[in-house]
Amino acid sequence: MRSASDADLVRIRNAFDSWRSSRSSRSIPDHLWLKAVSLLDRYSLARVSRELRLNSARLRQRQLSSFRPSLPPLPSPSFVELPSPSPPLALLLPSEAVSESDSLRLLIERADGFRLTLFLPLSESDRLTSLCSLFLGSET
Repeated sequence: MRSASDADLVRIRNAFDSWRSSRSSRSIPDHLWLKAVSLLDRYSLARVSRELRLNSARLRQRQLSSFRPSLPPLPSPSFVELPSPSPPLALLLPSEAVSESDSLRLLIERADGFRLTLFLPLSESDRLTSLCSLFLGSET
């Protein structure tokens, strides 16, 4: 016995029956596949394929292909190459007094992929320029 909530299933089955009685090709139109897949939210795959007389494997395939999101392609990353200053690096420090406990973390990556990470107390920042110059100038 069918309940009143099966009205959508009956309506779509009637659409399939109508198409079958007047079809001009063997392939099921996309709009009917979409209606069949929409029923899978409320009914089992076995019931929908039985009621609509569809191949359950093809219905499952249509269901899975409808879940693939159509996302726009991701934009390619853009990088900004900064020209090398002359001298190679200038470090600006705050004008207020620097305590020994303040530290600096600097990550530098060369064009060849090598990276240098420096952890220095701010009081040693005068050595930073020479370390960076040596690293950036040692590409081989």
